[in-house]
Amino acid sequence: MDCFKLVKGTGKSIGIYNLAKNLIDNLVKQKKNARIIVLGNSYNREDFDIEGVEFAEVKYDPRSQAVCAMWELFLVNQAIRRIRPDKVLFPRGYVPLRNISENYVIIHDMIPFYYQKHFPGVLGKTNYYIMWRLKASARRAYRVITVSEYAKKDIVKITKLKDPDKVIPILSGVNKMDVNVIRKGYYPEGEDREYPPYISAIASKLPHKNVVGVLKAYKAYTDLHSGKPVFDLHIIGLDQEGVDRTIAEQGIRFTPEQRERIIGYSYLPKDEDMYAVIKGSSVFLFLSLQEGFGFPPLEAMQLGVPVICSDRSSLPEVVGDAAILVDPENEKTVAEALTKMEDITERGEYIRRGYENIRKFQWEDRIQRYVKELLC
Repeated sequence: MDCFKLVKGTGKSIGIYNLAKNLIDNLVKQKKNARIIVLGNSYNREDFDIEGVEFAEVKYDPRSQAVCAMWELFLVNQAIRRIRPDKVLFPRGYVPLRNISENYVIIHDMIPFYYQKHFPGVLGKTNYYIMWRLKASARRAYRVITVSEYAKKDIVKITKLKDPDKVIPILSGVNKMDVNVIRKGYYPEGEDREYPPYISAIASKLPHKNVVGVLKAYKAYTDLHSGKPVFDLHIIGLDQEGVDRTIAEQGIRFTPEQRERIIGYSYLPKDEDMYAVIKGSSVFLFLSLQEGFGFPPLEAMQLGVPVICSDRSSLPEVVGDAAILVDPENEKTVAEALTKMEDITERGEYIRRGYENIRKFQWEDRIQRYVKELLC
């Protein structure tokens, strides 16, 4: 498994890092006499150099974009030649330009193509390189593993694969969390107060995370309550300045009293802080426009929080009937769903459904699909 480019806690690699870690931990338990070799770096040795794994540390710097580009295009093949494996798994979506083994690649989503169509220029010129690499990798790999049926359809359509059956959808597992040790509510250092009931939402500056939709929906929700809603709004992924700027740029007309009900948190580096915000809320709102999988609604379900979720892309496949599905660009519909969640009985029903849904995403079940593909 090529884990050289994975550095914990950096950018998009967070979810991919966790997937790779879970895969290695579980494959080792069921390796069936196979040798499992990890190409890693000094930053991930602690997690990937474990009993049952042969860890090969690559001496290049994985934090350098130029090095990573050269690695995935050419240099990785030098390591593969030395090891001479039967199969190589590339968890970050790209295979080298030339196959010298049976290459498997995990492509998590085709969001760069979504941006090129709907938000051209936002991701910069490097997006052309990423799109080229995704297409080439999907076509060149022996097998493509992806994280949802929706993502499979997207990959097949965009890359125009002649053999759609080579794309294998395996829904991701969700890491177990000890919900009893996660505090309820996030309070910045030095702050000591109880928040009124609130909605938690995850968004970011990236347009597909749809913070605009979250704010417009909250405005519609406050208007339904004549400016005095039951719930406040706490947004994870955008600080107060970013919230104010978005409101001004979009011309969303909150009154000063309504605006005071909105709290923005910039990126929270500790998972337990993010989970604390969610766990302390009465309802979790996720209005993303595009996801290959979508972990946040499942994390909210684990924390016992009812979910209102976008009905776009892979999300209906992931949440099933365990969340209220809404059009993320129809603020009136979202506002009505938020009002519905004011009822404690309604919230209790979706909390129950959430716990049931989470059972479908246990790693013990998911790993059997990987064992079948990689070790049999």
